[in-house]
Amino acid sequence: MNNDLSTITVQRMSSLEIAKLTNKSHSHVLRDIDKMLQALDLIDNPNVVYQQYQVVTCPQTKRTKSINLDKELSLTLVSGYNVKIRNTIIKRWQQLESQVVTPPKTALPPQYIRYLEHVRVVPVGHFCAMQLVYNGFIAKLSYVGHDLMGKMLPDGSFSKMYLAKLRKDGVNVDTFAKYPFKSQNSNFRGMAKAYPMQFYHDADKYLHEFWLPKHAPKYLDGRDKQALKQLPAAIPYLPSLSAEQLRLS
Repeated sequence: MNNDLSTITVQRMSSLEIAKLTNKSHSHVLRDIDKMLQALDLIDNPNVVYQQYQVVTCPQTKRTKSINLDKELSLTLVSGYNVKIRNTIIKRWQQLESQVVTPPKTALPPQYIRYLEHVRVVPVGHFCAMQLVYNGFIAKLSYVGHDLMGKMLPDGSFSKMYLAKLRKDGVNVDTFAKYPFKSQNSNFRGMAKAYPMQFYHDADKYLHEFWLPKHAPKYLDGRDKQALKQLPAAIPYLPSLSAEQLRLS
């Protein structure tokens, strides 16, 4: 097939293919294309943002080997030809367009879906445990090539421990707002705690200075041995994990 794809979405047909389909000499097709481009003021026009054609030249002689036209220019070119030729070119374009495969939508990772399920419903002026855990832990594991499964994300573990820490500090966490949470993966429905933004720095510090170095290895042990092994690469500033902590089943 002689059509040229300049980008993923723009398809072009070459003058060589047009000559073959129309039973015209290639030199005559190039002549007609040149006349058309001049009439449309498309040759070396700095005001033309989208280049609708491509000129393919011979590296040695610099002569034009072919000109590739988009659909609009291809049909404009043959509008001056007879009906049979126009119909041939239209049918060929229909074939080309039917061969274009639309790339499938990339499915979002389950852990990112879980993250979005939380952050979209957190009250204004608040943050949730998932935001901290995703940014400081889950995303960093994904960066080194390991994705935690959606049903074992540790936001609940972190939130439970941080709430206990706040209670110990004398904070009345019972006054904190809650937001409805629904998991698309497990159809779980419930209410999750929302933290006022004034606690964000303290919660982030607790995550990095206590939960990650002291509790993350325990959380992953027995749940995801491979994630445990990747933890030092994902979060290199953590204290070195012992051989016992990094053991694989």
